Amino acid sequence: FFVLAAMLRHQGRKLGGLRRHFSSSACRILVALSHEDLPGTKQAMRRAVRLAPPDALIRAITVHQPIHDVIMSSVMDPTDVPDELMEFLANDQLAAMGLTTVENLHEMAREVAEEEQGQLQKSVVVKYETVTTSNRPKYEIADLVASWKPEYVVVGPGREGKGLTAEYLLRHIYDTTVVVVRDGLDPAEALGQR
Repeated sequence: FFVLAAMLRHQGRKLGGLRRHFSSSACRILVALSHEDLPGTKQAMRRAVRLAPPDALIRAITVHQPIHDVIMSSVMDPTDVPDELMEFLANDQLAAMGLTTVENLHEMAREVAEEEQGQLQKSVVVKYETVTTSNRPKYEIADLVASWKPEYVVVGPGREGKGLTAEYLLRHIYDTTVVVVRDGLDPAEALGQR
């Protein structure tokens, strides 16, 4: 009898915790923004706003790889890099140029989100964030999903519908719905027929 009472009390605590979790947490949506796929980024932002209930929180994430890291990752032997290239990569203006691109991307996404909210007559909280990493963006996005645990991840299809990030997320994320927005994508272009 005592064992049964303890089991029921334990189950009640577990269920109570689940009820609190689901009743107090707002719907969370992560949108991956990309400067390589501007049409897909716009469509992903629109879809996220459409999916969002009134209490939702949308995190619009840009994964920024410093230009230095991108270039150096393609070099076989770093000792073979000319001094002129190393001086160019060390230039602060080059880093500022990359961050300006991210700011412009966030501004474009903000305009799209506000326009969509106006058309739908709804208000959703959207936070714009930049994650700087030397890791590949798809891995960083997957790590963010694992730590934040959103209900949805919304991404564009990538350049010409052949994005590796969307494919990677579809294959490796299990506890979150991954939405690849292909609105406006030309099927012939996606199949490589153009």
